[in-house]
Amino acid sequence: MGILKPKDKEMIFRCVDKLNEATAFKQLKEYRHHYNTSTYDHSIGVAYFSLWLARMLHIKCDEESLVYGALLHDYYLYDCHANSRSFHLVKHPTISVENAKRDWKINKVQEDMIKRHMFPLTLMPPRYKESIIVNIVDKGCACYEFMSRQPYYKNILFGYTG
Repeated sequence: MGILKPKDKEMIFRCVDKLNEATAFKQLKEYRHHYNTSTYDHSIGVAYFSLWLARMLHIKCDEESLVYGALLHDYYLYDCHANSRSFHLVKHPTISVENAKRDWKINKVQEDMIKRHMFPLTLMPPRYKESIIVNIVDKGCACYEFMSRQPYYKNILFGYTG
């Protein structure tokens, strides 16, 4: 994981802090997402590994935009386990985009990242390279969270108190 430097992690957590201050992002800590991972920690993991993958593959992109889109991709603000799972899987990208637009100024690339991160389940393919990155990383993080008893976030979140 040596591709990202401490300043990259600091940038991610500056974005998290801004969202915590200006939106209901911190509320995601209350919701279990995959197995024993909160939606908050999952979103930070997707942001971290999206930036990692873009760097590893030498993909030039607006990295801050990538991080914000990744952080907000599951910004649906409810307990997904309390609703019909099939409803949640196909509807939460639209709900997340509506919440993100309401609470934060997102650009068209971030909107696409959020709205299309569930492709192919939602049948709307990603339009931008950043959206493809978040789509792939989200699936990888979800698989890891379902299969692992050791959350990988301990290394990512070490020292972060947000």
